[in-house]
Amino acid sequence: MVATKNGGPVDIHRALNNGLLIDPHDHKAIADALLKLVADKAQWLECRKNGFRNIHLFSWPEHCRTYLTRVAACRMRHPQWQTDTPTDEIAVEESLGDSLTDFQESSLRLSIDGEKGSLNGSTDYDLEEVDEVTEGGPELQDQVKRILNKIKKHSPNQGIDSTKKQDEILGHTVSKYPLLRRRRRLFVIALDCYNDKGEPMKKMLELIKEVFRAIRSDIQMSRISGFALSTAMPISETLELLRSGKIKPTDFDALICSSGSEVYYPGTAQCMDADGKLRADQDYVTHIDYRWGYDGVKRTISKMMNSRDKTVVEDSTASNAHCVSFLIRYCKTS
Repeated sequence: MVATKNGGPVDIHRALNNGLLIDPHDHKAIADALLKLVADKAQWLECRKNGFRNIHLFSWPEHCRTYLTRVAACRMRHPQWQTDTPTDEIAVEESLGDSLTDFQESSLRLSIDGEKGSLNGSTDYDLEEVDEVTEGGPELQDQVKRILNKIKKHSPNQGIDSTKKQDEILGHTVSKYPLLRRRRRLFVIALDCYNDKGEPMKKMLELIKEVFRAIRSDIQMSRISGFALSTAMPISETLELLRSGKIKPTDFDALICSSGSEVYYPGTAQCMDADGKLRADQDYVTHIDYRWGYDGVKRTISKMMNSRDKTVVEDSTASNAHCVSFLIRYCKTS
């Protein structure tokens, strides 16, 4: 490659060492670099060899390794973090398999003078290389190595087994973890259509069913796809609307309610209370609660929406700790 000597290409060249860096404002330098790579066969072969040898540094497993290393380092620096990651071995194995599904199924094959190679093969580097790249103590390195060992155990043949497991889980009423993480495609249905009284209109149900029919008409698409419903309605109104149209909440992998202030994963243990009723995902609640000033937002919006004829009023029934809802009254003019 011939790339600029500043910005992203510098990091790529440092990792791959597969070309020359030039000043983008120097036309002669660009021409000379291109000519050198084309004319100097030895240099071209060396760059090509380095590129193929080090391309695994930009693969998905390598990205995972780097990310996990950074996370492990953060946890070591901040021991007060709660470790709420599932500890059961089955959950860990399934999670790693899910993360690598796309990587295993869409192997990038490169043609080198008629020979085909796969990036899958290039990721079989010795785990001792982790020590050379990772800066940190032995405890951090052990955590990353354990995860990498599990990744290496994953094979393409396991894809069939994972599909069977998914079908089995789909048959259960309550899953331990959201099926959302197993979906290869997610269709988000964002709907808000109300009458003059602020009540949801039945056409919303018709649109939902129409989307369901379109996706489920394709068996393959239906198997790998999931649905999420996004609406400004609170969960109580959302469930009432779905019930009136005989649509089960579990037909959706996620329900995003109250204008995004609440997220539910129907059919999962984490979003179900002791009475079996839906409850908002607490991790999401904690996430959006950071630096959220409810009172300040409410006062500011109230001032902006203030009007003498009171056409804009607060809707307390649709409001919650992270959502300030207002109703706009329809006023007829004579």
